[in-house]
Amino acid sequence: MFCAAMISCSGWGTNPAGRIVLGIQTTGLGEGKSLTLLQHQSNDTVTVTANGDYQFPPSYGTYRVSIIRQPLGQSCTVANETGTLQYDNTPPVLVTCANTAITIGGTISGLLAGETALLRNTGVDSVVVSANGGFTFPTPVASGTNYYVTVDHPFRCTKSNEYGVATAPVTTVRIIC
Repeated sequence: MFCAAMISCSGWGTNPAGRIVLGIQTTGLGEGKSLTLLQHQSNDTVTVTANGDYQFPPSYGTYRVSIIRQPLGQSCTVANETGTLQYDNTPPVLVTCANTAITIGGTISGLLAGETALLRNTGVDSVVVSANGGFTFPTPVASGTNYYVTVDHPFRCTKSNEYGVATAPVTTVRIIC
C-alpha cells in the first residue's frame, strides 16, 4: 500500500510538520444521518455523514475522542477513543452506530372486571391487557418506523393517538373501552 505524506492510512499518517493524522472508521450510520466527533486535546471536530474513513486534522501528543452530537434515531459508540499519537502504531478511532429501539405504548381505560383487550401494533406485535392502566408492546421498533395501534377486541373500544412515526418512546396511545 502506498500512502502520501498528508494522507491517513490504517488510522495514521504524518504531515511535513511532524504532526500525526488520527483516522476514523465509521460503520452502521444510517443513510442521511450524521454525527459529530470532538478530539478534545486539539479541540478539532469532524462531522461524519456516511460510513467509511475520515480523519481529524493533524495533531500530536495524546488524544481523547468523544461524540458530541449523535445521529437522530441512532446511538453510536466509540472504541480506541484515547491514546498517544504515534507514527506507525496509532489505531483508528472506531465508531459503530445502531438504530435505537423505541417502545410503543399508552394507557387503556374502561375495561370491565375480568375483561381483556387484545391490542396490535401494525398488525404484527400484540399485547393482551387485562387491567386498566399503562401498556407497552413487547417488541420495540427502530427509530423512524411507522406504528399503528388497533384493538382486536373488545370492539366497543375507541382509540386516539394510535398512529405516527416513532422517533422517541411513544406513551400517548389512548384506548377507551
